[in-house]
Amino acid sequence: MNRITKNMLIITTFFLAAISLFACGTKVSENSGGSDGTVTGISVSGSTVSGSETTEKQLQILAKSSEVWTDLYHAGDDEVYNRKVVLKYGNYGKGLYYAVTDLDRDGWLEIIVSNTNGSMGLTTDSLYEVSEKEEKPVFCGMLDGGPEGGENPTEVYRDEKSENVYYVFENELNAGLEFVMSLSGIYMDKNKFRLKENEGYRYIVKADEQKGDRYRDDNEKEISKQQYEALQTKNWQGMKRGEAVFGWQLINNQKLKRMTEEELEEELEKSWKKFSVKF
Repeated sequence: MNRITKNMLIITTFFLAAISLFACGTKVSENSGGSDGTVTGISVSGSTVSGSETTEKQLQILAKSSEVWTDLYHAGDDEVYNRKVVLKYGNYGKGLYYAVTDLDRDGWLEIIVSNTNGSMGLTTDSLYEVSEKEEKPVFCGMLDGGPEGGENPTEVYRDEKSENVYYVFENELNAGLEFVMSLSGIYMDKNKFRLKENEGYRYIVKADEQKGDRYRDDNEKEISKQQYEALQTKNWQGMKRGEAVFGWQLINNQKLKRMTEEELEEELEKSWKKFSVKF
């Protein structure tokens, strides 16, 4: 459960499920290729060859396994809640957002599915990865407070020591009279989907007499804008900075019913080709 949500529990008494993390696919390679199939080192874009399977083969696996990765909350046999309801009512009735990625640049495609709902605007993200050992993509973890579908990272950081790549998003929760903002980085580490949270919060106060931004640390102590900005860079000191684009797409019950596997594969390929990371 992310830090913002823990804070909101005190304010609103809401309860969220704890993060579930499971191991998934086996790493094969540290490089992904460009759209022409050439290796591009730490720059990644929609590739023609990935891991030990072609990208085409991996996209086919994802297209044939939509019942797996649309199971956002990974509750297995609870079909009514997981797939039909979320695909219909997710993201305020739009359906589910998804993006095909290779966050850890290991050559195995992942798919992130995202749902934002409720009066507070809570976001849940799950990630599934194509695996060398499994016929279907494997669940790698579920986060609350990750990226909202349709948003690109504000920045990307690469840790040269661990080789982890962090995709930083600004989280937002609606707390009635104010919005609560904070930055967090999603990443893959040892084949698990994880969240690295920055310290501090930015509060956007909506009440007329107090309109404007306020800043607090993790202990709810009010701090200056300069102190808050210093906290936002603390996590990423010494890391290489870059930028990234996610190829978010929307899918819902009606759209999924009408599509053949081949048509779904084409949509997945469009998402993958939009994904890019540059340092």
